[in-house]
Amino acid sequence: MTNSRTTAARKLSAAQAKSQLAECLRKAENGEPVIITRHGKAVAALVGMDRVVLPRERGTRPRRPVSLG
Repeated sequence: MTNSRTTAARKLSAAQAKSQLAECLRKAENGEPVIITRHGKAVAALVGMDRVVLPRERGTRPRRPVSLG
């Protein structure tokens, strides 16, 4: 069974991601993860903010979600 939100991740070297940053950002923004590799090994993922859960700072109350759209 596959998740309808799952899309194939694009893999790029760090140098390629650097030279194509605007395109990588657009892809992540549109739901397509971009995997960044160094020497053939995956080291980072560029994903849209809707896919990220940020940790809270210690001693702070949870903030209400802010609609950016």
